[in-house]
Amino acid sequence: MRRWVGSFLLGLTAVTGPVLAVEETPDSAAAAAADEAAPPAAERGLHFRLEGKAGYRDSEDLRVASPFPFTADQLPVGARQAFLSTVDPGEHVELPVMTLFIDGSWGESIAVRAKIDAIDLHDRNPTSSDKKLDVDELWIRFGRDGRLADSTSIYAKVGKFGKFERQEDRHLESYGLAATAFNRFEDQGIEVGAQLGRHLYLRGSYTQGNPLFFRDPNALAGDNGTPEIEPGRTNPQPRLGTGFPILYDAEVEELDSSGEPELGAGLGLRFGAGSRRDGTSTCWHGAIAAIWPTGSTSRGPSTGATSTCSTARRMPTRCRSTGARSARSAATSSSSWAG
Repeated sequence: MRRWVGSFLLGLTAVTGPVLAVEETPDSAAAAAADEAAPPAAERGLHFRLEGKAGYRDSEDLRVASPFPFTADQLPVGARQAFLSTVDPGEHVELPVMTLFIDGSWGESIAVRAKIDAIDLHDRNPTSSDKKLDVDELWIRFGRDGRLADSTSIYAKVGKFGKFERQEDRHLESYGLAATAFNRFEDQGIEVGAQLGRHLYLRGSYTQGNPLFFRDPNALAGDNGTPEIEPGRTNPQPRLGTGFPILYDAEVEELDSSGEPELGAGLGLRFGAGSRRDGTSTCWHGAIAAIWPTGSTSRGPSTGATSTCSTARRMPTRCRSTGARSARSAATSSSSWAG
């Protein structure tokens, strides 16, 4: 696939509370020096930012026969064999996502964020029928995040947020194979962390766990699990191709406490220049992270029945994930299904 993506940004900021201009005097200068460690007034309160991305995509038309022996009623009318195929071949100019960011901070001890995506073309799965409005992040943090601190600090974050082991500074629009399989989407629960001095940091999490499903690792996920191919319906005619899917940890779309939660722990070392007031830093990191589920089975969200996703013949609904271990152990089954 060849793909070039450009982006355009729109922004507006709202600040809670009035901002007053004060004439500089010796006393006020001393007070300003005393407040130098606190965030400037413009950084306090709520801030809104709107971001949109536009892209050009050129996808090669490719079909590969699937060796799985589907029955006649599981194939389109007249078809004798299933194929894995490019999701949406050809040249396309697209507006894949519009994102509203709502960030709030009140000093260094309390921060909130909401991230809401509209259109969400590259995250939708199935591409043609998944919802077009999604809350990616919704969390509150108490304490200063150690990733932004140069001295000892602790924090706790509650809500829906990105995994702490996820690489945030992507240089390309694509996520890569491993990043798509394990850490692309947010999870929900609680994350705690500590920065011990300038170099050592700790992380821990207790989260719901992402549902296990499959998608093409390129721009579009593909039409796997669309309503047309749900059990009981014959001769499906998906609007888009299946892609060439891998199993991956998919989006968390609802609060579900009935499954097995996921635990995570991380230990890291950081060296280099410290964080600046604009939130950037120049650092070299070395870290060890471990993620494991607390159970060994997955739960189907539609029926509530326990299932083993790695041996499922078809997965029209997403299976409840047992975490990164489930995705890894089931990775060999993704090529056995075609819509």
